[in-house]
Amino acid sequence: MVEVQKSEFKARRERLLAQMDKNSVAIIPAASEVTRSRDTEYAFRQDSDFFYLTGFNEPDAVLVLCNNSDAPSTLFCLDKDKLAEIWHGRRVGFDKAKSDYLFDEAYPLSELNDKLLDILNEKDAIYFAQGAYTSFDTKVFTLLGTLRSGARKGLKA
Repeated sequence: MVEVQKSEFKARRERLLAQMDKNSVAIIPAASEVTRSRDTEYAFRQDSDFFYLTGFNEPDAVLVLCNNSDAPSTLFCLDKDKLAEIWHGRRVGFDKAKSDYLFDEAYPLSELNDKLLDILNEKDAIYFAQGAYTSFDTKVFTLLGTLRSGARKGLKA
């Protein structure tokens, strides 16, 4: 990816962060692959909002923007997996995604629930496109439920 493009995606994330309310988080999921029949998927097309902010063109990733953090932009993506890459093509991986796409932090998708719970704790507002991806809605509402019921653990929704 050309340096100018990398910095443009980072600038777009920074503009969005500047427009968000104080102490808030934006969660933008990537598109998922859609199965056509049994073992065949439709051609993958990334979610437009996600791609506009990241330039990252892999399925199932999640961008988290937090405007009161040392790491305002965090990407969660599929990890490198040699066997999966044989069937689904090469993956960037979270280490290379951080440097190549100028994210402040990047983690494997398997750490999303734990890290996102920490990120959402004590935030005043959460921005996400409710209804765009129903499986992701369930994940966010489950995390919010955990925050609401975790007052004894120091959690606050």
